[in-house]
Amino acid sequence: MTFPHPKTPSAKAPVVLAALIVLGLAAALRLVPGPGREAAVLRLATTTSVDDSGLLDVLLPPFERSWGCRVDVIAVGSGQALELGRNGDVDVLIVHSPRAEEDFVTAGHGLARVTFMSGDFVLVGPPDDPAGVRASPDLKTAFRRLAAAGARGGAAFISRGDDSGTHRKELDLWRLSGVTPQGSWYLDAGAGMADTLRVAAERGAYTLSDRATFVTSSAPALTVLFEGDPLLDNPYSAIAVSPAAQPGVAAGLAQELVSYLVSPGAQALIADFGVELFGQPVLRPVAEAGGPAVPSAGGPAAVGARRLDWLDLGRTVTLSLAVSGTAVLLAALVALPLGAWLGLARFPGRPLVLRLLWTLMGLPPTVVGLLVYVLLSSRGPLGRLDLLFTPAAMVLAQWVLVTPIVAGYVAAAVEEGDRRFAETAAALGATPGQARLLILREARPAVLAALAGGLGRATSEVGAVFLVGGNIRGSTRVMTTAILLETRRGEFGQAFLLGAVLLVLGFFLNSAIHRLQGAGR
Repeated sequence: MTFPHPKTPSAKAPVVLAALIVLGLAAALRLVPGPGREAAVLRLATTTSVDDSGLLDVLLPPFERSWGCRVDVIAVGSGQALELGRNGDVDVLIVHSPRAEEDFVTAGHGLARVTFMSGDFVLVGPPDDPAGVRASPDLKTAFRRLAAAGARGGAAFISRGDDSGTHRKELDLWRLSGVTPQGSWYLDAGAGMADTLRVAAERGAYTLSDRATFVTSSAPALTVLFEGDPLLDNPYSAIAVSPAAQPGVAAGLAQELVSYLVSPGAQALIADFGVELFGQPVLRPVAEAGGPAVPSAGGPAAVGARRLDWLDLGRTVTLSLAVSGTAVLLAALVALPLGAWLGLARFPGRPLVLRLLWTLMGLPPTVVGLLVYVLLSSRGPLGRLDLLFTPAAMVLAQWVLVTPIVAGYVAAAVEEGDRRFAETAAALGATPGQARLLILREARPAVLAALAGGLGRATSEVGAVFLVGGNIRGSTRVMTTAILLETRRGEFGQAFLLGAVLLVLGFFLNSAIHRLQGAGR
């Protein structure tokens, strides 16, 4: 008795597969920029406090229209922003860590430190003020009372702990107060300003905040307890990265932005910021007028507006699908043959290879993001490709995450099929090649399930894409990073809405894959 040759798959199947691969590769080519960055794109590293306040939503659009460019904003702590500038990964900085800024410029990494606005820090905490900070005669006494109350178990302090300008200011104030903060009352959030405020509000704790973020944040459980001391001044400076240190930066456009920030138009926007919505100015213009005047776009009416932009949501959803879909399709090109080979082949060391593959299936996304970041940074081996903070970097990170998952599940499915069919096929007279074709054919539903699992991992991942993409609006912001941003801002309603959209997308994608599985049986 001869073994029947496996049925020929439907003629539509290879056509559909080829179309998907072509579309995926086309999307990848569109996402990957050529060597060198677009001249009309400026990368700005700024502090989370500036970004969280909403000021840039008002300040940047007039500049972008006037110069016909796009400003990509990467919101990080001042320490990380300065490091991005040292590496040449951004073109210009807005930071508020004066001593670190001076060191940055003195070392030749920046052209000049231009202070263009100022705010102030405020010590905030629970309204009942168990530490008695409100009654302190001076700022140093306030910090000493915080430490004393903390040691008694009567108060807690939340530090940002992220090497930001705010964190450095806080450490300076503890040092000036003669206090070394330590113990269970002193908690390190390791987060941006809005996140730190939310933690403090939930814990009924104290923290140091810049006024702009506090006023524009959703932290009703906290109140300002100490303000007005000269030690709480908070100047913000713009620094163009030096083209002598980093020849690849967009130096001309960076200097134009610095000039714009000290122009009458920008200074007027800063002065009006927050007045209409919050009844008070939250930042002060401090630069001498003299830069090019850029027309205003209506000023403070846009400040703090958190209405959902449906067009922006559409772009975010489209980019999420493009990045994740491309990563999965590219992963399939490697993972499917690799998984099939591992499932069928028998060779010395195979158990070790499989254990390694299963280990890689559990790679932490943040570790993958860090590895890809180092790889693509301007100082990394692939830095010349200039892919950091682009969709291509996000595709690469997700490809690294997804490939071992798909390969591992395919290998397991094929190996299971090998055990079930090998002896039967041999008894019916099948050749080894025929048996393997049958095994692969029977494993098609499991292969689709593996691809579905890879797609689910890619679309739900946030750590890696945030690190290598930067969460740039209209450029690298995907659904998961948008949810993270709205949560950080305290806009939980919008975060839940975005999460619901993500779940609906996942439902339809998995339903489509389930139908393909049924057709493949």
